[in-house]
Amino acid sequence: MTNEHFQCIIVGAGPAGISLGYHLRKLGIQYAILDQGRTGQSWILMPEKLRLLSPF
Repeated sequence: MTNEHFQCIIVGAGPAGISLGYHLRKLGIQYAILDQGRTGQSWILMPEKLRLLSPF
């Protein structure tokens, strides 16, 4: 096992956590995203008509 150091830990890989990771990367901040499920898995639970507004 290797030791890794992060400046920020994001709890939750839903839309908010993934968006935060995107912006932290643009700022050059080292981060890790932790989630009990797979990344983006919660998106399948979002209502069909709900849109995520994003810059990408």
